[in-house]
Amino acid sequence: MLAHGPFAEPMRADMLCAIYGNPMGAVAHPHDGMPISFAH
Repeated sequence: MLAHGPFAEPMRADMLCAIYGNPMGAVAHPHDGMPISFAH
């Protein structure tokens, strides 16, 4: 994915769902806080 803006900004569940057309989620990695996306 290419994005413009802060790294965490495009990693919102609603934005990922709009991009991929599937229900998506995003959580923070427990060690470094970087977003992790997943399909559900």
